[in-house]
Amino acid sequence: MIKVKNEADKTTIFVSGDIVDDAWKGWSWGDEVETYPQDIRDLLKDAKKNIDVVISSGGGDLFAGMAISNMLQRHEGHTKAIIDGLAASAASIIAFGCNEIEMPSNAYLMIHKPSIGIYGNADDLLKWADTLDELQKGLVETYMTKAVEGKTEEEINNLIDRETWLTGKSAGEFFNIQVTNASTVKNDFGKSVLNYKYTPKELINNTDDAEEERKLKEIEIAMAMN
Repeated sequence: MIKVKNEADKTTIFVSGDIVDDAWKGWSWGDEVETYPQDIRDLLKDAKKNIDVVISSGGGDLFAGMAISNMLQRHEGHTKAIIDGLAASAASIIAFGCNEIEMPSNAYLMIHKPSIGIYGNADDLLKWADTLDELQKGLVETYMTKAVEGKTEEEINNLIDRETWLTGKSAGEFFNIQVTNASTVKNDFGKSVLNYKYTPKELINNTDDAEEERKLKEIEIAMAMN
């Protein structure tokens, strides 16, 4: 979901929920809670020179994240990403498209290998395996733009291979990130966060889906007691 706040000398863009390709825009039931590249493109047309991008997202579509990241890189002004709880997967790419990154000590940054769901024969699968390897090389290049001095491409690539979750404090050991005091983690980072292997439990417990599941279980227990 995209929200925006304009001030005299700055535009603040709030990026939350899943990062989704423009082709899916309008297909959600109820209110749109996703972030689409077209939304960012439209906002940047009237944005101030200085932009803060407040991110609270579990990620989503890699290509959509790359598109948004590239838009921010092309913006003729200063951009700052503020990781407000979580920037995972495609959302981390958006953060690294900004000139600087700010992150509370208890927020999370997650980087991992690109993946795709496909259907086809052995040749198709091999072709996509090569494509995913090339995409990962691009991810390494993106993250290296803010790697601290002394960190190598091999080290960053290893972080990607392992699906690495970094708190602000830990992220500062690998990347040039301004780490701020701990803050309250919101629950608006979408459903993608539920799809990863090593998602921290506190993030799962903070999702809207987890809250909905808890309520359903309470209803089931109450009905069973009647």
